[in-house]
Amino acid sequence: MVPALVRDAEVVPEPRLGSDGSNIPVVLGLWRGSDPERSDKLQEFVRRCLPELRHVLVKPSPASGQQRLWVQQTDGEMFDAGHVSDGVLCFIALAMHAIEAEPGSVLFVEEPEQCVHPRRIEMIVNLFRQIVTEHGCQIIVVTHSPTLLDEFRDRPKKLALVVASHPHADHIGSMQWVLETFDVDVYVDNGQKFDSALWAKLDKVRRRQVSDAEITYVAGKKTGFADLAFCPQVGVRLLVPWAVRELSNTNDRSVVVSLTYGKTSFLFGGDAEEHAEEVMVNDFEPGEREHLRVMVLKAGHHGSDTSSTLPFIAAVNPKTVVVSSGKKEVGTNARYKHPRHSTMQNYNNWLRNHDEGEPSSQPGRVWAYDKPGKRWRQIERRRGLWVTPEDGTVVMLSDGEKIEIRTEKTGAQVSVSP
Repeated sequence: MVPALVRDAEVVPEPRLGSDGSNIPVVLGLWRGSDPERSDKLQEFVRRCLPELRHVLVKPSPASGQQRLWVQQTDGEMFDAGHVSDGVLCFIALAMHAIEAEPGSVLFVEEPEQCVHPRRIEMIVNLFRQIVTEHGCQIIVVTHSPTLLDEFRDRPKKLALVVASHPHADHIGSMQWVLETFDVDVYVDNGQKFDSALWAKLDKVRRRQVSDAEITYVAGKKTGFADLAFCPQVGVRLLVPWAVRELSNTNDRSVVVSLTYGKTSFLFGGDAEEHAEEVMVNDFEPGEREHLRVMVLKAGHHGSDTSSTLPFIAAVNPKTVVVSSGKKEVGTNARYKHPRHSTMQNYNNWLRNHDEGEPSSQPGRVWAYDKPGKRWRQIERRRGLWVTPEDGTVVMLSDGEKIEIRTEKTGAQVSVSP
């Protein structure tokens, strides 16, 4: 975040705050001219949590048509962003995102301790408390800071919605811990009874919590299509092929989730395979099929060749696809061998034919298993195809207008618009 804050920002008609802190000078300049209430709120935040500062200012940069962030101390001295501590810059960025957020919004903050001195962590904690109390927002914080973890350890740990797509071990392995550790509002599964000790223990906990009115339980098979209350601005729609046609394969009984936020949308298909995809494409009513069309598709069944059929990909019409799978020949993937070469080629062909942009630096070679050839092969991937063994964790941040994508291993930062 800090490099983006230090940089000057170009003056544009309708600037937007970047999740990395970019454009803050021009957005703050806009606030001061047309929305002084927001500007005053920022100054109040800063003075309350950083008593050594008096004002956050914006001044023209030496470069034509650009602006620069400045701060003024209580002793009157002024410094531009290049001479201000990382912690102060990060605080200003977080505060502006909080002030801009609408009530009910969800803010995702990734490792704030990376740019804040340990003695300043309390400052971040106080800001988070104010955001939640005064703005009615929710905050998701990814952190490795013992101080932050200790600060929130004894506070209620709440999850609004938890979905177990189907009862295979790789999808419910830690679900009992989740239900026993967090205060869960709504718990969704596919409604299937399953013959495993893991599922039996989980179901016992689930039934006890339902009996004690601790959670609301939604069984996919019985519910079928349903809208779930999640956040005021986020739509969650359950799509359950098993509720439309009898399917015997547990993977095909997966609960599929369509999520929308503003103009952005996502589809999570669990391990749904070819038969479930056929039901969604051919048996769903037009109104339900419309929920399949999204910007981001999480590929079914870890990129296996049992899923991701061409008619289904066409029905979803994705701009971006994420394949979550194990590493080549590591752990259980020595047996399952995901993703499959044919599946990756299906997505490559789709993205190649529907790529409206210029060539990107993102593409690279990734490993996929060629089942007919009985060997692993590297395949060139198209822009918009993300694979966790190569990319690591893939983080997607939506502001309702576009999706910003960041990857752990490759360090990519890409923006995707509807």
